[in-house]
Amino acid sequence: MFAIDLKSEKGGALFASVFFLILLGMMGISLITITLSDQKMNTIEGKERQAFYATQAGIEYGMRRVFETNPSSFGDWSETVQVGNGLTCDVSAQFVSGNLFRIQVSSNNGIASKKLEKEIEYIDISDYAIYTSGTVTTTIVSPWPPSSIFFIQHHPELVYQHATIMPIFDLDELRDMSKPNGYHDGDFTVSSVFNFPPNHLAFVEGNLTFAHWNWFGWGNFVAMGNVNIKSAWLPLSTTFGTVYQPVVGKTLVGQKSFFRRSFIGGIITNGDIIGSSNGAHFPYWGKLTVFHHRNTIVNFMQLSLNGGPLLIDRSRWTNLN
Repeated sequence: MFAIDLKSEKGGALFASVFFLILLGMMGISLITITLSDQKMNTIEGKERQAFYATQAGIEYGMRRVFETNPSSFGDWSETVQVGNGLTCDVSAQFVSGNLFRIQVSSNNGIASKKLEKEIEYIDISDYAIYTSGTVTTTIVSPWPPSSIFFIQHHPELVYQHATIMPIFDLDELRDMSKPNGYHDGDFTVSSVFNFPPNHLAFVEGNLTFAHWNWFGWGNFVAMGNVNIKSAWLPLSTTFGTVYQPVVGKTLVGQKSFFRRSFIGGIITNGDIIGSSNGAHFPYWGKLTVFHHRNTIVNFMQLSLNGGPLLIDRSRWTNLN
């Protein structure tokens, strides 16, 4: 018969228990280490996402500030924005050349940093007396004031034709702005002198006509239909303001005039502009004449969703990290 050594069995069980406890401890330490590492990684990833989103927001902030600025006062600038929770954004704008500017943003939250750059080529509607997706024919365009009131020279550089990018307006907001006195739910004819209050406009759901005896007026017009500018029966008939046609395919037609029929401001349209074929330069025998007035266009474009006269033509993002 075999004898069983109880002391030896007890020693083996004790060793196994101790080994098992050590193994459990090591596994616990490993789990704690992994958990802490995951938490640290999640914190870092969260901070990196925070910096990335803050940098994108900084790009949008810089673009909005540039686009809402009067183009005549453009200049390089930089600004540090305190976002909160230790996060800062350094935003800068640099005008490179022509109609190109660059926005750079650097964000830092103490753990992660991000740096982005966006180059934007833009169109400045206020550079033009006429901005249209259509064509312009037999119309004189000139700076205001002209060098001579008798011989108006045509400046084709003040006309932008075949535009593929048009400004965006909230038409319902413009309708509300025109109420109660400037809203017309059908066709409307301007037949006398008019002077709109500041920040006011006329909204015409149908066709807009400037009649023979409309010889002077101040104000902006939005026309959902065609615009017809009849021959002036009084000398130097003039309208100060901006005419906007949002509907594609509508026309603005200026009839031949014994007296000059002029707009001082600008025309923004999704259609064709057709002037008269009458003489161009003699003081009282002239085509439809549009005099470019930048501030009038800038003020009107501040009503747009673009926030100003600048439209993005093309852009390019660059990750600088």
